[in-house]
Amino acid sequence: MSIAMICSGTELLRGSAVNTNGAYLGKALLSSGRELALTLAVGDRCEELSFAMSTCMRCVEVVIICGGLGPTDDDISLECAARFFGEKLFESAELREKVQAHWQKIHPKMHCPKNQFRQARVPEHGHIIPNPNGSASGIWFDSFYAGRSRRIFLLPGPPLEFEPMVDNYLLPLVAEADSSSYGCTKALMISGVGESTAAMKSAPILADFEGEVADTASAQGTCFFLTGEKSRVGNKIALLRELFGDSALEDGIYSVYDSVGAALQKRHLTLATAESCTGGMIAEKFTSIPGISEVFLGGVVSYSNHLKQNLLKVRAETLAAHGAVSRECAEEMVTSLCAETGADCGISVTGIAGPGGGTPEKPVGLVFVGVKCLDQLQIEELHLRGSRAMIRERAAATAVNILRKMLINLPEKRQ
Repeated sequence: MSIAMICSGTELLRGSAVNTNGAYLGKALLSSGRELALTLAVGDRCEELSFAMSTCMRCVEVVIICGGLGPTDDDISLECAARFFGEKLFESAELREKVQAHWQKIHPKMHCPKNQFRQARVPEHGHIIPNPNGSASGIWFDSFYAGRSRRIFLLPGPPLEFEPMVDNYLLPLVAEADSSSYGCTKALMISGVGESTAAMKSAPILADFEGEVADTASAQGTCFFLTGEKSRVGNKIALLRELFGDSALEDGIYSVYDSVGAALQKRHLTLATAESCTGGMIAEKFTSIPGISEVFLGGVVSYSNHLKQNLLKVRAETLAAHGAVSRECAEEMVTSLCAETGADCGISVTGIAGPGGGTPEKPVGLVFVGVKCLDQLQIEELHLRGSRAMIRERAAATAVNILRKMLINLPEKRQ
């Protein structure tokens, strides 16, 4: 089954809002063995939305329209979609009551304005998708276009409304519409392996694959996407997993941060971080994971030597003899961190992210990471290339991946 997403909102085109809904939907569909074939962003104008729907209808069976379901004049998604597919709109008594109740809950002393009831309209063949977090309900309906059956979804744009509706309602409805045995998509994240290396190593396995292969590179590694008949996809994913060993992340996990978070929770181990050049990036990544407070104790951003000495107990002699960007400093940062916080695991990072600050002896991109996991300690010297942002991202991901492999290889009695 082929799926397209249309994101409606002039603010998306002007850069005043970031389209996080597209990324969220892509990940959600992938977890169910499907993927987006096409994503378009359009302004709040009916001619643009109609053009986007016409474009999507050439190649997909399912269209998901996000945004433009509110009460104002620029919320035109439902009206334009109904016109495009020849659906008449009528007011639903159920939705009118819901809109009224939602308004009164927020504005108990104000009469509900007439324009709010624009959110009570439903296409004649439409079905309601509940939205417990907002006034605009979602809508779905089946239609025929160019002789083929299509399923159309309209969902509100605010992420706090959109995301739970995707998880609780959209994915089951998409699955219901999908009767195809061909088109299963699965992904496998290979941590710490660059795109070129991963492609060359996997070539013998994927050479005879009867389907579509794609990959994408990031600071964390390379993610393979395989689309094809379900059993063939599963077989190739299993072979890739065997080939890459402990560099392959678990099924359904595409981030080393998520992998480590799950491993820490499974083993009931705690983590703390001490960061210099990454400026709290590792801590931010972990604290974005729901439920991570069970295992993540916190982090220290020790950018100056003064804080390294006073907060992390790095010795003045170490800084004088070796400097802040050194193997010795990274080691003292992580060992003191674990001693001071009582964390079972710790990560330290210190380096030169650039673009300035480098010397012939210590060039831009030189980073030392320290990783401690119970009684294991590993200090790594990294030579990273790229922009300041790329160096920071790669340093953070590399450090976390070292901890991930330590956790994987813990003796059974320590797990």
